[in-house]
Amino acid sequence: MRNKLRLIRTMGLCLLGMMSVPGVAFGQQTRVRPVQQLIVADSSGKTIGRVLGGMNIYNVESFASTDLNMRTVVLLQVDQTVVPVMVGRDRFYGGGGLVYESENCMGTPFFSPGVRLPETDAPSLLPLTAIGPPGQTIYIAIPGAAPRAISKRSVLEFGLRCSNETGNIPNAIPTHPLVDLLTIFTPPFSLRAAP
Repeated sequence: MRNKLRLIRTMGLCLLGMMSVPGVAFGQQTRVRPVQQLIVADSSGKTIGRVLGGMNIYNVESFASTDLNMRTVVLLQVDQTVVPVMVGRDRFYGGGGLVYESENCMGTPFFSPGVRLPETDAPSLLPLTAIGPPGQTIYIAIPGAAPRAISKRSVLEFGLRCSNETGNIPNAIPTHPLVDLLTIFTPPFSLRAAP
């Protein structure tokens, strides 16, 4: 009988101890706090820019990847031009693709406008950007350049993948290179809370 009472008392203490452990864990203060602002930095700690937001880039081939294709948007000023640029873990991305009159994405790149906006639509405050070779160079439309007809031979999507495609583009927009971002920033890139 004594052994039974001792066993019941021991089990009761064990049960009471197990019930109090979650209370201790849940009773602690959480370490979650709001982040007011984020910056993107390169591998040397150099600040690339403050985060404006994020953008998903959908790519059917990368759905099996662990990379969820969320790109962080920052603004950069190159001389007198302010441009939006997307930053991933190991590279920069532009907002548009580039088309070329030669194969293998060589030569002068052009923008191929997609949907035409109504004439009543206000012009954008920021230029359309693309990233292309050499390195990860930012391209923008040449200010005031008139669109022209070209025979497309290749396409560069988001600065990543070149594919040889043919077709006629009646209103291709000439581009101008600003700077190769890899001459300034070194991947991999990371997010940090701004001070």
